[in-house]
Amino acid sequence: MATLIPGIGGCTFDTGGERRFAERLEAKLEDDYLCWYNVPVGLSYGHPDFIVLHPQRGLLILEVKDWKRDTVIQIDKLKATLHIASGIKEVQNPLEQARRYAETWPAYSTRTRNWSSARDARQAGCAFPGAMVWCSPASPASNLTKAGWTP
Repeated sequence: MATLIPGIGGCTFDTGGERRFAERLEAKLEDDYLCWYNVPVGLSYGHPDFIVLHPQRGLLILEVKDWKRDTVIQIDKLKATLHIASGIKEVQNPLEQARRYAETWPAYSTRTRNWSSARDARQAGCAFPGAMVWCSPASPASNLTKAGWTP
């Protein structure tokens, strides 16, 4: 079981999807994973939803969105257009959001691509591999594919 910092009881989750995702991280990952929820990173003190660290596998920055298929009007590389109760809203693409959080760290400042192995990361001058991901626990992958989103 992974270690979540702070523990689930000490977290104030913004959405139910974040809570469910934290529960799954804690339950499904092995003991040597450390997971942080909503901690400030970089000089701008941005708050990614989750940071997952494994000593051999590296770092993963996760943004969790409780978007449903009928909520998302359009999504592109930089932004997403959503239909919410108060009307139409444009927000940053969650993958771009995670990438920006990663860039605030010195180890990532000039390296924005994902590395598939520790060897790739070392060759790029980084001590460990890393990746940025966005998750949508409210939408099964089949709904996203039907909407034309590619995983």
